[in-house]
Amino acid sequence: MERAEDWQRSLFAAADQQLGSSLNLPFPKSAATADVRTALVARGLIESGGDDQAAEDDAQTLRLAIREPQNELNCDRAALRLAAVESVIGQERPQPGDGRPRAADATAWARSAVVALTVG
Repeated sequence: MERAEDWQRSLFAAADQQLGSSLNLPFPKSAATADVRTALVARGLIESGGDDQAAEDDAQTLRLAIREPQNELNCDRAALRLAAVESVIGQERPQPGDGRPRAADATAWARSAVVALTVG
């Protein structure tokens, strides 16, 4: 797995966990993989790391969706990002003034991602 990116390592760790953790693969904890963790938690494939970790992953998921150009994501990563963003949007909205990205920003990103994936 040396050539695997962190988001791919997250999928390997989730699969290992689902199969009984025979390899005990660790989950990458980087901010860049928050969307992958959020998508996996939303689908019930892994447990969240607690309320604080889940809230931080949700906020980071929206930051990633807003700041990273979606046309640079491959289809697999884009699908994970979209699942994570949809999960966050479907949850209770953050309170104004808390410094977290808004769901409306993520919705706009999701629409542009769909356009970029169908055009590109």
